This record gives sequence, structure tokens and C-alpha cells, in this order.
Amino acid sequence: MRIQIDSRLSGLISWFRSGLSGFLGLLSLIVLSILFVWPLWYLATSHTHLYSLAMMVLAGGSLGFMVFARMRKVFRKTGRNGLSRAKAEIQQPDPAEHAE
Repeated sequence: MRIQIDSRLSGLISWFRSGLSGFLGLLSLIVLSILFVWPLWYLATSHTHLYSLAMMVLAGGSLGFMVFARMRKVFRKTGRNGLSRAKAEIQQPDPAEHAE
């Protein structure tokens, strides 16, 4: 019984650590973007009045990133041909049929 409780507790601790490290990574990304990206954004758009162009570039870049991330997830899950690995194995031609 003690071993089972210890394994559950260690699983909970590792889950908490991974969540905490993810949160700290997100927090550091926000801080870095505020410190470095925001001044560049301000300088690029404030004096040249390119707010709409900058927003279009930002929106296009984020949309492109989302599409890229989704396609990467699909390719990782299915393989390059777009079929799941199980379906690809099922659809393999039977050598006995082609031997005739």
C-alpha cells in the first residue's frame, strides 16, 4: 500500500513540476517579449504610422505559424502520405494477389 501511495505522490509531483516549468517558461517568454519586442514594435510603428501594416504582418505570421504547427502535428500522427499508419498497413497490396 505504501508503494502505491508513493508512486501516486511521485506522479503528482512530476506533473506539478512539468506544469510549473511550463508556466515559468511562458512567464519568461512574456517578460522577454515585453523587454525586447515591445520597444522595437513601438519604434517601427509609432513614428511611421504603420500600425495596420504591422498588425497585418503579425496576424499573417501567427496564422502561418498555427497552420505550420497543425500540419506538423498531422504529419507526425499520420505519416507523409496523409494516411494513418494502421490504415497504410491495411492498404498494403497483398503479394499473393499480384503473383498471378
